[in-house]
Amino acid sequence: METLELLLFLLPAIVTIAMVLKTKNVYKSLGAGIVLAIIIYAISFKANPLRVLYDVFVGLFYDGGFYFWYIFILLFVLLIGLITAVASLSGSAKAFAKWITKYAKTPMLGQFVAYVSGILIFFDDYFNALVVGEVAKPVIDEHKVSRAKLSYIIDSTAAPMVILIPISTWGGYIIGEIGASLESYSFDMSAAEVFTSAIAVQFYALTALIMVGLTIYFKIDLFHMKKFEADALAGNDSSAKEDVLSVESSTNGKAITLPLVILGLLVGTIGGLLWRNGWMFSNDGTSILDMDISEALVIGGIIGLVIALVFAFMNKDVTTKNLAISMKEYSLSVFKEAIVILILAWMLSTLLRGGYLDLGGRISEVLGDNLSGGMLPFIIFVIAGAMAFAMGTSWGTFAIMIPIAVPIAFGVGSEYVVVAIAAAIGGGIFGDHCSPISDTTIMSSTGAGCKLDDHFKSQLPYALIAAFIAGVGFLVYGLTLNLPITYVVLVLLLIVYVIVGKKLAK
Repeated sequence: METLELLLFLLPAIVTIAMVLKTKNVYKSLGAGIVLAIIIYAISFKANPLRVLYDVFVGLFYDGGFYFWYIFILLFVLLIGLITAVASLSGSAKAFAKWITKYAKTPMLGQFVAYVSGILIFFDDYFNALVVGEVAKPVIDEHKVSRAKLSYIIDSTAAPMVILIPISTWGGYIIGEIGASLESYSFDMSAAEVFTSAIAVQFYALTALIMVGLTIYFKIDLFHMKKFEADALAGNDSSAKEDVLSVESSTNGKAITLPLVILGLLVGTIGGLLWRNGWMFSNDGTSILDMDISEALVIGGIIGLVIALVFAFMNKDVTTKNLAISMKEYSLSVFKEAIVILILAWMLSTLLRGGYLDLGGRISEVLGDNLSGGMLPFIIFVIAGAMAFAMGTSWGTFAIMIPIAVPIAFGVGSEYVVVAIAAAIGGGIFGDHCSPISDTTIMSSTGAGCKLDDHFKSQLPYALIAAFIAGVGFLVYGLTLNLPITYVVLVLLLIVYVIVGKKLAK
């Protein structure tokens, strides 16, 4: 009975993903998933479907008090769009591309610009996705690299990187989840120590990051990625969104503008975080790692936009009229291509989580009996991956799986606690990478200027390969508790990936 109920409650996610693949229409697919989820919930719990729709939508922004996190994230996305408009019109993006290609003279080096940028900008995945896109788009366009490849590089460095760094928004959130889960147990490590200890066994994050570098260096373009790369090389990148700018870009842009805009974004965001929350601790003693970064992102975005505008007005080719036109065009494009899709994805994710269909809880109930023994890390990784794929949220998966993984690990043996938590985190990122309804998938494609369904299709093989390698790693470590042996196995599998991948890419 539980299994049949789980299959029924999985239908909205299955239908959404199937429709994305079949129709390539993200709006209809997400809309169909939302409607189906509401119908199933309304029938199962005897609720008014219109009331459920109202509560889910309004609940994103208001529930007795405004939820500014969603609002600030949408504002930040819009601000990045406006910065793109100004940088494109003023010619600063093209000027930066010409300058950096003097040093990154090959397509491979151009891709490594995005890769290294993704590693260096580690403190927030949304910031990473949008800012790295701004830095890398003009460079990879200059070298005729596809936007699908850029989107893969961004997505597969953003979350894997922030999850390895304690001083990141993800780090703060997960440390809090770990701390809450450990409260009932006697353990000789703090939540922060568990997080840092788990870095060594974050097999999915480490594998995904290494695979990006190997894919770039050895030109391993698989399946859909091969087509997109060939199209881009021929001068017709089929994965790229159409340029919405109808006015001609200036040829007098300054290469220094874009780096200064990015610096303004970075300084403004970090400064905003410190200013709003205290230097390292707030008045109530909360660490800055546990604080909300969304408002700080908006502060950084405003500073970056002001810098872009100042340099634009210094360019004699830029007129107020053309600037207004380009900002309007990009605003409408961002609203349609990112903001609407994000809101729909958030609504569907809300319906699939606890409080409504509770998909994660039902998956863990059905499969919970199998979480034991040396297979524990592997099984947790698979379940977390399936959960994140279906719900389109890694954070929601962490919130469900970490409290489940911790007590089961203590039941098997305290030596499994750290790796069980790492498996829950790694599975959440893996499922997120594979899900077309994930907010990070949407943000990565937005940042790269890539069509969402093309990003999903082209990244999927790489995410599945990384998950297979990581899964073997969790299996080997769970059975041996020997890290050196596990690393040897992972290295051998990565070598196999390079050998087989090069042959498939030919």
